Amino acid sequence: MNMSYEEFLQVIPGLLQRRLGPEARVSVHTVYKNNNLKKEMLCILEEGSNVSPTIYLHPFYEAFERGMEVDEILEEILEEYRRNRCGLYLDVDEFQQFDRVSSRIVYKLINYERNEEMLSTVPHRRFLDLAVVYYLLIENYFIGNGTAMVQNRQMELWRTDEETLFALAGANTGERLGEEIAPMEQVIRDILQEDLTRQIEETPGGGDLTGRDVEILAEQILAELMPRQSHEMYVLSNTGRYFGAAALLNGNLLRKFAECKGCGFYVIPSSIHEVILLPETESLSAEEMQRMLAQINREGNEAQEYLSDRIYHYSRKSARLEICGESKR
Repeated sequence: MNMSYEEFLQVIPGLLQRRLGPEARVSVHTVYKNNNLKKEMLCILEEGSNVSPTIYLHPFYEAFERGMEVDEILEEILEEYRRNRCGLYLDVDEFQQFDRVSSRIVYKLINYERNEEMLSTVPHRRFLDLAVVYYLLIENYFIGNGTAMVQNRQMELWRTDEETLFALAGANTGERLGEEIAPMEQVIRDILQEDLTRQIEETPGGGDLTGRDVEILAEQILAELMPRQSHEMYVLSNTGRYFGAAALLNGNLLRKFAECKGCGFYVIPSSIHEVILLPETESLSAEEMQRMLAQINREGNEAQEYLSDRIYHYSRKSARLEICGESKR
């Protein structure tokens, strides 16, 4: 049986609706991701609930193309839904009252040019070749923590403006997400230890290893990954390393780093989650930094994590961040 993806998006929800009956509502929504990526999400709402698990349909279409039968796909979708549903009715009124959400408004940076279509629907401002956009931190005991992009219609409902959102997010982002600058070696070491600890916990008998064993193993791997670190590099992000590139908007943090190093620095925008800082005292040329960034964007990032292909420079003298080769008037 041949079926295009568009046909698949029409057929599967109808078949699921028949199986679930009138007590449930089945629909498909297009979710806009960063860098103009779009994903189709299945929404299943049973009576008494307005929260649906996130079920993306494209992986199921790929399984269909590999030969999986439609009935098997329906069973897999229903199994995923049953495993993750919570039967929760979320109070949406909370998100309509500005005074109840203002303390949870934060911001992130995305590429301006690659997101122009999406930017027409959300409050934003230009920053270098990037855009500042706003999102809500959602904390819920039943469905876990999440985020929700602030739309133009919400801003209008709240009777506020982008200037107010920017001021609130500027205060909230650092306070809630803990912006920081750390040596790259330390960041890689921390990630290795976290990954190793998780793998050991999931391995039978792995619990016999101590925390010190994990540290030693991480150091050995780190020595292989970075045998001769010839350049002093730092990572600017937040403690969760999620949308951490927004720390570039923290002028005080950048100024203190420049003062600490006694010079300006270059910024390699490695992803929406973090950027790399390289002090001017390092000998890396503009061409070498550009090649490094190109390799990161080509091999190290998923498409939706891409931030920019431009190198930035922070001047200690002017306390300004600019795109290399460009000057602000």
